[in-house]
Amino acid sequence: MSKSNFSDDFKRDAVRQIMERGYPVSEVSQRLGVSQHSLYAWKKSDLPPLRPSFNSRVCGVVIGSLVGLLGQGSVW
Repeated sequence: MSKSNFSDDFKRDAVRQIMERGYPVSEVSQRLGVSQHSLYAWKKSDLPPLRPSFNSRVCGVVIGSLVGLLGQGSVW
């Protein structure tokens, strides 16, 4: 069995598809041509930190806004 070398960006994107976008490991594995074992290993590994995705940045803004409103005593 040959060992393929994938970039950290490729690995992070593959893991992001599973963790953030909710795709099944089997689907990501087939689509990217990577074994499920590799995906699980990448998920566990200490890859350099993920840059925040658009969704996580938006969630941060929404949460920050809600905290600000609650801090001002606003009630819905």
